[in-house]
Amino acid sequence: MDRRSVHRSWSHGLAAGLQPHIRLGGLVLLAAAPLFVVAVFVPRALFLPSVALAALGAAATVAFIAWWSRARRHGQTITFWDIAGACTLIGCAAAMLSEPEIVITTIGKNSEP
Repeated sequence: MDRRSVHRSWSHGLAAGLQPHIRLGGLVLLAAAPLFVVAVFVPRALFLPSVALAALGAAATVAFIAWWSRARRHGQTITFWDIAGACTLIGCAAAMLSEPEIVITTIGKNSEP
């Protein structure tokens, strides 16, 4: 075995081993992107309700991707279903902490002619 074939087999094994982690990292970034956009562009009073909607939307997206790709539900590492569950938990917590009166007042102001 020469040096090139050893390096190729080692790098191929490393790439194959990192592929699930890279996909998972990309999915986490995809799920976190709406939360970042909410933090930058939404007024402070509507931050928690917006985070709740964004997190629940991200959870639905990740769950659909997990269902579509037939991802395993149980595994030794974090699965797509775990990420969907975490996004759901974040969304529900943000919804419970938000005050509905502020949302109703803001929507009422914007809907008046």
